[in-house]
Amino acid sequence: MKIIIDDRYFIETDKYNYILKEKYISQHKKSKGKEVVNIIGYYNNLECLVERYLEERQKSVGDQLTVDLDGYVKLVDESNKMAVSALYDVLRQYTIKG
Repeated sequence: MKIIIDDRYFIETDKYNYILKEKYISQHKKSKGKEVVNIIGYYNNLECLVERYLEERQKSVGDQLTVDLDGYVKLVDESNKMAVSALYDVLRQYTIKG
């Protein structure tokens, strides 16, 4: 199964794991302009995957900006709100097995 979180991140599942993946356009000279998929990690539950997804989003906030600490905290907070909203919208479509 493939679960799309946002335009950059998605989840795939196998028999044992939830797999967080990131897609992006390569800037490497051999594959410049091609879409690349990077595996962020394998997780045995969604809680751990979501924590890592939020960390990845936080690290990429303001990649091209120079801001003070207060500005960075605000950017991270806004990113977290958007990420949680995206996750909620996607995951509420699936029933909980248990």
